[in-house]
Amino acid sequence: MIKDSEIDPKTLDGLWRARVCVIVIGVGTGGIAAVNHMIASDLQEVAFIAADTDAEALANAQAKHIIQLGPTCCKGLGTEGELDAGRQAAEESLLVIKEAFGIIDRVGMFFVVAGMGGGTGTGAAAVIAKAAKDAGAYTIGVISKPSACEGEKRLQQAQAGMQALLDVVDILIAIPSDKLVECQCPSAPTTHGDTLRMADEALYRAVKFICDSVSLYNNLISLDLADVHNCLSGAGMRGIGIGIASGSNRAIAAVRRALNDPLLEDVSIGMAKSVLYRVEAPSDIVSNELDEIDTIISDWVHNECKVYFSLNYDDNADDTLRITIMVSGAVLECPLERTGLGLPWRGNFSRQFGRKWPCFACRRTLRR
Repeated sequence: MIKDSEIDPKTLDGLWRARVCVIVIGVGTGGIAAVNHMIASDLQEVAFIAADTDAEALANAQAKHIIQLGPTCCKGLGTEGELDAGRQAAEESLLVIKEAFGIIDRVGMFFVVAGMGGGTGTGAAAVIAKAAKDAGAYTIGVISKPSACEGEKRLQQAQAGMQALLDVVDILIAIPSDKLVECQCPSAPTTHGDTLRMADEALYRAVKFICDSVSLYNNLISLDLADVHNCLSGAGMRGIGIGIASGSNRAIAAVRRALNDPLLEDVSIGMAKSVLYRVEAPSDIVSNELDEIDTIISDWVHNECKVYFSLNYDDNADDTLRITIMVSGAVLECPLERTGLGLPWRGNFSRQFGRKWPCFACRRTLRR
């Protein structure tokens, strides 16, 4: 079933004003939780859909549009954690899913948000993404990977679901749950509930980052959808890092924190094909700060890497500068371990690190 499918897209709050219309669909319990968090965080100019095989989970969904997957094969009871059952449920409801795309008649971007490892999100996400892709939408998968403590079966299912999704989307952004704990203070205990909330926040930040980058609202420098496609399209995994700082050296501190974000450790910045970063700062940001950010990022990537950026003014941020970096690159592999030689380094590395320099591919500090 689908709720509110008769709504005229012009009546959706703020959506008609968007330069690019966006749909975010949360698939499975994890995806719905992430969508609920995005709605609570007031993500603007987006239409939300919740899709699940579990009727109880759908009852708690805050999205305006609801799709029950596999009402015949699952009977509203879920998939019992089976990937194949999730795929079958999505295939059963394929016509209803395609009907949902008619809610907005000029979709520009379609985000499929899910937690990997279970049944519905892992199995149904690729089916839904393929339907969106076939409908002509620019399709982006945003997923959270299970932590090692969740068991071998969930890890194997997550890998299979990620590969199926990678085959059909334009971009796949993966949030490793194990790395979220490293983002917190080591002295503060992190509960499993905290990890789930951090995963929801990370998924929200990834979606917001791309949406804001192509938005005209309050952007001094913005990108269009073609820029995002050129920057992030192609095979491979994407990682996202966030850095926040204030004070006299806020630009340098923020960009270094973003580049060293644990969520970027599964991709190789030094081997990246392209990098997209966004700067959010008060309107008093000066050109020198932007030059510092560009210089540091340029020193981390190789000469042929394409770098795109957008700039947003946020006068409510006081003195705070936020940098979000998305890397489209190869899977982590150290060239030193592969060849014993490594890659050439630039002069700035020698000045900054003295007799030590960071490996381009894995960013470990190595002795010259």
